[in-house]
Amino acid sequence: ARRASYRCLDAGENKNAKSIQNYKAVIEAEVEKISIEVISLLEKFLIPWAEHLFGGAKTEQNHGEVKRQGEAISFYYKMAGDHYRYLAEIFKTRKPEYTKKAQEAYVKAKELVTDYLPTTHPIRLGLMLNYSVYEHEIKQNKELACKVAKEAFDVA
Repeated sequence: ARRASYRCLDAGENKNAKSIQNYKAVIEAEVEKISIEVISLLEKFLIPWAEHLFGGAKTEQNHGEVKRQGEAISFYYKMAGDHYRYLAEIFKTRKPEYTKKAQEAYVKAKELVTDYLPTTHPIRLGLMLNYSVYEHEIKQNKELACKVAKEAFDVA
């Protein structure tokens, strides 16, 4: 809801009015606080925990367990990428590290889903859709965004 409010304010005719600028600053601070909190939980606890459990090597004996762990860790990287993308949307050029961190998280998640999740898995499809939004909205690479989304749809 906060991101949607921000987009409405940012697109409005009077987006430079003092009251709108003040309210945008409030929303920016709230989104940043929440996203940083989520990212902190992911990076300090959930991703390290999942990586510790995640052996990565498939065998006949552990295939199901590796798949579940690959599912968890890919979801956590996707979630980190999403929250960095939210921050990159709002802070654009003021904080370019958010764009870089979103890219890194999405790339890691893409590697994992490619290796461990079927093409029709909801986490894999959600990741590819969100990554295409990142390419379109943040990187302004509309061609790659369409390619990513189309490939995910075609292989599913």
